[in-house]
Amino acid sequence: DKSDFDTYYSEREVAYALRITNIWECKNPVSLETLRRKFDKFVVPQSWRYLKPEESFYFSGLWNCIEYSDAFEQ
Repeated sequence: DKSDFDTYYSEREVAYALRITNIWECKNPVSLETLRRKFDKFVVPQSWRYLKPEESFYFSGLWNCIEYSDAFEQ
């Protein structure tokens, strides 16, 4: 929330943040094992990373299995 954000960055002259929007969740999530079989050396990002072209294509096909959530939109 804003209070946590302000506290975390209180002593910094410059700060960067990413705003996450359009949160969604798969009704039938793809398992980590499936992703590792499909994409050689697939690792779960610890913060963020760019998708490889083949990953982007694969994930774009999952739009029919998502449920949008506006729980964080205020």
